[in-house]
Amino acid sequence: MEKKNSINVNTKKNKTEDILVPIVSALATIIFLVGSSMAKYYLIGTKISADYLLTLLFILILITVFVGGIFSYFYFTGAGNNSSPRFFATLMAIFAVTFISDIFLSSICPLLIAPGFTAIAFAYLSRNKRDIFIFNFAQTALVFFICLFEYIFTADSVYMAIGDPAYYLQYLLIVSIVSIAAGSFISFAYNFKPKRTSYLKAGILTAVASVALYVIIALLFSNRQDLLLLTWVFATSSVLPVLFSLFILPFAEHLFNLVTDFRLIEYTDTNHPLIKRLIREAPGTYNHSLGVANFAQMCATAIGENPYMAMACAYFHDVGKLKQPSFFTENQSTGINPHDNLLPEVSADIIRNHTTDGYMLCTEYGLPEEIKDVTIQHHGTLSIRYFLNKSRTLTDGDVNEFDYQYHGVTPTTKIAAIIMICDSAEAAIRSMDNPDGIKVEKLLKNIIKERIETDQFVNCPISMADLNTIQQTIIEAFGGAFHRRIKYQGQKE
Repeated sequence: MEKKNSINVNTKKNKTEDILVPIVSALATIIFLVGSSMAKYYLIGTKISADYLLTLLFILILITVFVGGIFSYFYFTGAGNNSSPRFFATLMAIFAVTFISDIFLSSICPLLIAPGFTAIAFAYLSRNKRDIFIFNFAQTALVFFICLFEYIFTADSVYMAIGDPAYYLQYLLIVSIVSIAAGSFISFAYNFKPKRTSYLKAGILTAVASVALYVIIALLFSNRQDLLLLTWVFATSSVLPVLFSLFILPFAEHLFNLVTDFRLIEYTDTNHPLIKRLIREAPGTYNHSLGVANFAQMCATAIGENPYMAMACAYFHDVGKLKQPSFFTENQSTGINPHDNLLPEVSADIIRNHTTDGYMLCTEYGLPEEIKDVTIQHHGTLSIRYFLNKSRTLTDGDVNEFDYQYHGVTPTTKIAAIIMICDSAEAAIRSMDNPDGIKVEKLLKNIIKERIETDQFVNCPISMADLNTIQQTIIEAFGGAFHRRIKYQGQKE
């Protein structure tokens, strides 16, 4: 029972890290934002006074409220369920960078504040439209209120670069409106595809729309004669974040090993070294993985999960079989089964180890935790039923069922649950004689029922509605994945 206990300890440790890392990230963000505001005052030569200290107090309270609100949103509305602590820490780092750049540039001219900068950066890393909108709105509102406090308490010593400080508040309000509108466009109106060109197109469209909206608002509410120059300044501040994000964020993506749609597509490329090994050394497992990926992608889309993540996890879920490929049925092309000469407990151990072997291989090849975790979780703690039954036929005494179970972790994400179901479904359907819709439906009901009864989904946020949708999706996909070809006249068997 030692292995099982060690797994429980590791799971608790991961849960501790899941909450500790975001808390530390949130606190670090508050410190950086307050520190940058104090540094700005120091650089522009603001004298320490009662107004100065009162402004800093307002800023501290405001930043704490906003960052605390983001943290609460992320963890208490379900936004963080399928995201790693590392991902949240990266989002907070981007939030801090965009905030710091905006408040320093605002002291020169509010039109240098990049509209929708946060939304553009977040859109590269996250496909959740609601999250993109919330983070962009929070960053825009925070910059607006902090700049407003600064304007109220220190207007005599700053904002001289634009001539008349009275225009500062007007431009600040205009830019804030445009920034929220730009974030809304990126979040809800534009349909991103996992291509760099799609991301660049979205950024340029956002910049053009932002400039057009600024000109309209400025013409309605301003009589400035230098509107053309100010429009050029605003246009520059709108385009630069797009270019910055396009060239800098890929480096951050690899530096922090973040899982974006761009990287997920790279992982499913057949040129990936681990996939090339799978094709060469375990072709049966590779073909099985393709079938699982086909089902998993459709199931993920059907329940609102990331289909690219589902595909990547499906491709790598069985890579542990590379250690001893001939011990798995799909790779036994010669008809020789080495398990025939082994004791059932030895066979069970070999089969069970492909999950941990897969985790180690994924670690060796630098795959992210989200994919590695599925190699451990896709069998959970299920029984290796064939060898359990074989053992029972060979002995008169009781059989220790723990010796014939997977010693993994039950699924903790919907994607892991999808792979668990699709893995069993794909293998079972292929082994069926003359499968049809009725047989497949019955099979899937039994697969899902068994996993519910053995508590495989107790640590997973998947619902019964999701499971029903997954079942129906696989049934509908069955016809296309396992159809029989038409036999043409004169064709040989």
